[in-house]
Amino acid sequence: MSADITVIPQPAVAAHPPCAPIIRAPVTSAPRQTPSLSAFARIGRVLLALPKFWWMALDAAFAGIGLYLGYWLFHSSAWGNWNQVLFWQAAIVLCPTVMIAGLLLGLHEHETLSTRSWIVGRVLLTTLVSALIAYAFIHVVLYDIWSRRCAAIALGGYALLGISFRLFASQAIRALHPALLFIGKTTRTDYMNALLADPRMANYGRLHQLDCDAASIQDDDPLQHIDRVCRANDIREIVIHSDEFKDATVLRAALGLLRKGRRVTDAVTFYEKTLHRVPVDEISAEWFLFADLQLYRHEQATLKRIFDVLVASIGLLVSLVLTPVIALAIRLDSPGPIFYSQDRIGLKGRVFRLHKFRTMTTNAEGGGIVWSFKGDKRVTRVGRFLRRTRLDELPQFWNILRGQMSIVGPRPERPEFVAQLAEAIPFYDQRHLIMPGLTGWAQVNYRYGSCTEDARWKLEYDLYYMKHMSLELDLLILLRTCFTVLSDNH
Repeated sequence: MSADITVIPQPAVAAHPPCAPIIRAPVTSAPRQTPSLSAFARIGRVLLALPKFWWMALDAAFAGIGLYLGYWLFHSSAWGNWNQVLFWQAAIVLCPTVMIAGLLLGLHEHETLSTRSWIVGRVLLTTLVSALIAYAFIHVVLYDIWSRRCAAIALGGYALLGISFRLFASQAIRALHPALLFIGKTTRTDYMNALLADPRMANYGRLHQLDCDAASIQDDDPLQHIDRVCRANDIREIVIHSDEFKDATVLRAALGLLRKGRRVTDAVTFYEKTLHRVPVDEISAEWFLFADLQLYRHEQATLKRIFDVLVASIGLLVSLVLTPVIALAIRLDSPGPIFYSQDRIGLKGRVFRLHKFRTMTTNAEGGGIVWSFKGDKRVTRVGRFLRRTRLDELPQFWNILRGQMSIVGPRPERPEFVAQLAEAIPFYDQRHLIMPGLTGWAQVNYRYGSCTEDARWKLEYDLYYMKHMSLELDLLILLRTCFTVLSDNH
């Protein structure tokens, strides 16, 4: 197998220190001495190797510390005399509840430690679920009263300790900077550029690429060759591009590397986990079958619908207060109706009427239907404010109550644009497998789309959401939407 190893250069926009220029040199069989790790990095290696049980035990300990603090402050005070639950009773209920809730919500997965927002979101969600279950169990099963002050201190202490320790663990793991090997080449260089520019790639040190020539595989044992590359460069994780898996020899080598204790993934899976989107040009129709996109219908559809109705009802109540003010502002700013309706494509390709507050002049589409873009002159002064604050979307809570939309999902597009995009972008129509949403994973991760290429990138985020949709992810998207509304300037 006559192949050279390349050190991938770092683009200027990358978030971690630049790698050396491209270096092409034959790989020798002599293993390079592994660089010594700092004490902080050694802590990270230990934490990365901890099994789930130990993370669950740590959460139980954090909950116990918070609970002890709550009882120390309030149980024997004038405010806590009415507390009928003893410390050991509360501990027996709360600690296992925190452990189980964290397990169900993915808090103990190593992926959580790779992103700060996942750490904060999952710990807070675990705290909320644990509070509801613990309160219900104590009041319904034990028939006792648990001091709200003790509970608040206990859960607050757990959240603070859980977030702080995981942020520390995340930084320690980042200090490891393991080397990463890519085998083969992606069909689109912009995927690699986006990957290298992503802040999550700061977890890795030097990035290497090995070009495999199928015609020369017979000259050497590919397993031994790749293993020498890994040992020479202290590589523990390998990413193989999809085209290489078509060769049975490379596939057997990949299985052999797994047996040697190295982590091996395909490029699509690696991009998906690192960039939190699915590279649409790198997948085939089989991806939709293996992703099991319809599983949510059986496990989450009812819960998601209850969540939609609850949030939409609250949103409509807020709209009742704001609508007179918004309507007056629109009417004073420009002549025309207060509301604006458009046909949009929804679940299974069905057309429905989407409602919004009008943000453009009444003759905005007199010259034909075109994309809206940043700085669009057709947008009125009040319309710019409504779009920046997302207040123009308030009438869509009615679409949600009618079951035409969800709170979170791919944004519904106009039929005219869908026809164009379906011809230009692979699998674009598959986004209609789930109900469209008021906000979505693409909206909180990508800028306002105004062209076909923007629609392609947003589809990749939509596919990620379709595969990983859950109540936890919906709550994270809502939190990030609020942050986007408060910080957005376009």
